[in-house]
Amino acid sequence: MKLLGVGLLSGAIFVAALGGLLASSCKHADPPVPSVPPAGVETDPASPQRPGDPAMGYQQLLNAPYVDCGIPASLIDGRDLSIALPVLGYPPEVVTAPNRDPKNQALPYFLTRVTDKNGVDLISTNCLSCHANTFQGNLVIGLGNANIDTTGDIAEFVSFIGSQITSPTDVAAYAPFRDRMTTLSPHVKIDTMGLTAADNLAIELFGRRDPATLEWKGDYQIQVPSDVFAVPVAAPPWWRMRKQNGMFSTGSFRGDHTRFMFAASSLCIDNQSDSMAIDQYFSNVRAYIASLTPPKFPKPINIDLAMAGERVFIENCSGCHGRYSSLEAGNTDFYPNLIVPVEDVGTDPALYHLADEFVDAVEPWIEKTYFGPTNSFVKTKGYLAPPLDGIWITAPYLHNDSVPNLETLLDSSKRPKYFTRSWISDDFDFDNVGYAYKVETTGKVDGDASLANRQKYDTTRPGYSNEGHLYGDVLTEDERRAVIEYLKTL
Repeated sequence: MKLLGVGLLSGAIFVAALGGLLASSCKHADPPVPSVPPAGVETDPASPQRPGDPAMGYQQLLNAPYVDCGIPASLIDGRDLSIALPVLGYPPEVVTAPNRDPKNQALPYFLTRVTDKNGVDLISTNCLSCHANTFQGNLVIGLGNANIDTTGDIAEFVSFIGSQITSPTDVAAYAPFRDRMTTLSPHVKIDTMGLTAADNLAIELFGRRDPATLEWKGDYQIQVPSDVFAVPVAAPPWWRMRKQNGMFSTGSFRGDHTRFMFAASSLCIDNQSDSMAIDQYFSNVRAYIASLTPPKFPKPINIDLAMAGERVFIENCSGCHGRYSSLEAGNTDFYPNLIVPVEDVGTDPALYHLADEFVDAVEPWIEKTYFGPTNSFVKTKGYLAPPLDGIWITAPYLHNDSVPNLETLLDSSKRPKYFTRSWISDDFDFDNVGYAYKVETTGKVDGDASLANRQKYDTTRPGYSNEGHLYGDVLTEDERRAVIEYLKTL
């Protein structure tokens, strides 16, 4: 039985970031991006956001029972966590988060102890399963978890855990988690480590609930095409929410950020009142997320080269990605919230098509919920060009992690067709800005569950293309090196 990373798989199922399906080659624009968005280009509009207390939000993010189902705590209580966690499919390293409640102090940062309605203690995952990671020994909250493994069989995982439970009380407490994870299992499995099917998950958790009561129905309450597949997406860094108006890679989820931030965490919520109780305090979590800033680049930076790169960036890249106040006096932050048409950016279209396909089914569902007056799911023309704060630590790149470093992002001729990257942050390449990687000569093998096959990235597979975003190709090699040096400062 393969259990490596399956525990983190369950974390992805709880919280993965909220947030024609056949991949195809796209025509794309080769000229540099203008310094200002062209007239008529779509932008994500701003929406009112509820205020909150960031300090309270941190505590609630790490300790509150917004996921109130999971694995019976009796399976790990009183045991060495470095031994007990791998048996349950979690990594053996116990990295804790600071200033947690006493009941959670010894748990890994991505796990939280909760008590269900019958008084049974459970271990659940929290948002940090997808939205935090360690980098060279330091926990970075808000960093997308590029090491997550959602390649396992969830149904197999929950069945194995169930076989370890002997108490009738624990069996009953485990049932909601087991049953719903088994239902979701075939719809969210990804074949490559480091990615999740977060957008598919959101559709599953919305589409299997009665919108008025939020009662779990099991069967779909919306129309779902038969050819839907699990589309890979990388968990984005949270600090982007300081600037982004919309959510998800397409910018299609709009309105009150809070209500989409905890929506996918509602795996075991069965009624509107429980959901509304979480809604009351999650504005604090949203305020904490909006307060985050990325870590600084930890190596020396050639400032003269970076300043030259800033000038190239402003001329060629700022129209989509905005301006930053890091170097030149008088340069103030500006982020346009620009949605670039999919045929122009040319990146893998599968995620865009998934969102586009489901708007007509999901938006009416949202309208019937209690958060319908403040939230909507709309059609957009492409992908939201993200702000680039902290871009150096967010490798690999593009929305599907198909490009290993900034060098290959800015020069498409160097992008590997097949590659396996290091999963150890000590192997980070600070010059080219990304994890060290090995070019492979062959692609993935269907049905091969080996670690080597699951870690291999194959850009020929639907949803995994590394095409598009060719804007750096028009730069000289010296200009690219200068831009990379500049991006280290953001």
